[in-house]
Amino acid sequence: MYDWCVTVNACGFTPCVTTITKALNCPELPDKAHAYDDGFMRNKVFITHSAAYNMDPQKCFTSKMPTMKVSKIVNVNCDRYGPKAMCFGFTAFDTTQRYFYDAFLFQWNAGLSQDMRNLKYKYPDYEVWVTGHSMGGAIASIAASYIVKSGLYTADKIKLVTLGQPRTGDYDFAKWHDATARQLDYSAEDHVWYFGINFVDWGAAGCP
Repeated sequence: MYDWCVTVNACGFTPCVTTITKALNCPELPDKAHAYDDGFMRNKVFITHSAAYNMDPQKCFTSKMPTMKVSKIVNVNCDRYGPKAMCFGFTAFDTTQRYFYDAFLFQWNAGLSQDMRNLKYKYPDYEVWVTGHSMGGAIASIAASYIVKSGLYTADKIKLVTLGQPRTGDYDFAKWHDATARQLDYSAEDHVWYFGINFVDWGAAGCP
């Protein structure tokens, strides 16, 4: 574990006039079980992210992951006080493999909570994927934490993958999150281009 050197804005620089020893400033690389998996990212996560940009996410799954079946879709106002801000999320499950997918925490009380419990009852051994892009990545991080904290699933049953996620929560949240769950945040130079594809437009077109 390295210390953060304020003088040069870098980890592990010595000698350093002023250092910060909080672990979050110089995170360790993940262990092999939680390291980046290119096949998983390209063939699973990228498609589920793209599907969220289509009001009928089943189109993407039918095109690219035909064994995935959407279970429930919610599209609700996520802003209690300000202008209307719609948040779209869904649950889905694979008919042949051991996992199912959950999207955004703010839709939890709009039906995802009960649907998650129904899916867990039907497929108790499945792994849970929680994903999101940009602000949705922040919501996904909170959602995964909520699922673990509430006892619905243990951390080892969850894969949290976000694309271009902004910094989320305070120091206590980040410390608990890093100690409890493993997360992969994948960012590219352009916010919507991954693997040579504009996945927002690609998803809206049904992942052709």
